Amino acid sequence: MSTVVLITGVSGTGKSALARHLTARGEHAISLDAHPGLCRWEDPAGRPVVRPEQPDIGWLRRHHWNWRPAVLDMLIGQLRSADLDRVFVCGTAANMALLTDRFDLIFALDVDLEIMLARLRHPERGNDFGRAGASRQLLAERFATDRAATSRLAHVVINATDPLTVVANAIRGYTAICQLQPVAA
Repeated sequence: MSTVVLITGVSGTGKSALARHLTARGEHAISLDAHPGLCRWEDPAGRPVVRPEQPDIGWLRRHHWNWRPAVLDMLIGQLRSADLDRVFVCGTAANMALLTDRFDLIFALDVDLEIMLARLRHPERGNDFGRAGASRQLLAERFATDRAATSRLAHVVINATDPLTVVANAIRGYTAICQLQPVAA
């Protein structure tokens, strides 16, 4: 049965880049934002909504990017039954704290506000959320709260200001140690 490892963090910490990096090095890694049907914007009642092209700060404060629990459970079930030693799933969602019991190990990638904002502006970033306007304002407002929340959920907090290879090697090393089984006496 596969060990399912969640790699999370605030926007701009490198979750998607890490998923690509781990995959390129032979690991099985998934960016949760890209998994079909898993993530969606929801209103306070949990109903799906379509994010406007340029949402204002009020809209962003009232709506949340959430994981759909049934889809997450199906994905994790498939990953656990796969013939893999371990699987890294990378992402974050507003309802993540309610779903952490699905993962065997959780890493939080950590950066400071200045680095997060600089990374969000990077033109090669695949996600426009946080690059400008209200989404950038929201992420800056929520940074301290969201950073603390992801750190509390994690088994291990990783300094994501290090080069990607260093971050990946640290996560792979911690995961290997956690996968060790006690030796029977």
